[in-house]
This record gives sequence, structure tokens and C-alpha cells, in this order.
Amino acid sequence: MTTQPMQLTPTQPAAHPRHIPQWETTTITCQLDARGDCCFELCVVPHSEPSLAMIEQFDAPRPALRRHSEVTKRLRQDGWTVIDQGAALAIRAAA
Repeated sequence: MTTQPMQLTPTQPAAHPRHIPQWETTTITCQLDARGDCCFELCVVPHSEPSLAMIEQFDAPRPALRRHSEVTKRLRQDGWTVIDQGAALAIRAAA
């Protein structure tokens, strides 16, 4: 039996927004992920307790991006400081 190495390639040229806010010693990740062409997930994950993660699903990118913006804006208003932000590239396995 022979195996071939799996190659990872971007699925889309655009990246998905990711912010890491911190308040005192609490840090979370707020990230938007695409699941195929018609499902988008906003994930909010506390670093200290990943089992408390919250995921909201959307069927279009615009409402998902709007919600991501609302969440990060509200966190800033409540005193959270964004310590890292960027984009997470969508990656898929290529045969």
C-alpha cells in the first residue's frame, strides 16, 4: 500500500476575521469561519475553558460579518482590549 502526502490549499482568496480580546486575565477568541459556501459560524471561545465556546450559525456572509462586528464592538465597549487580530485562512485538504 502506498500513501500520498496530503496537501493543504486555501479554499478562498479571502480570509475570515479573528480577534483575541482580553479583560484582566481572561482571554477569548472571536472568529468567523466558513463551512462550505452557505454556512458561516461565529465562534467565541474562552481560552481558559474551551468547553464554554459559543457558536452562532448564519446562512450568508453579510449577517455573519455584521454579528462578528457587533460582538467585538460590544466587548470593546465593556472594557475588553484586543491584544491580537488578523485573519484565519480557510484551509481544505487537496487530494
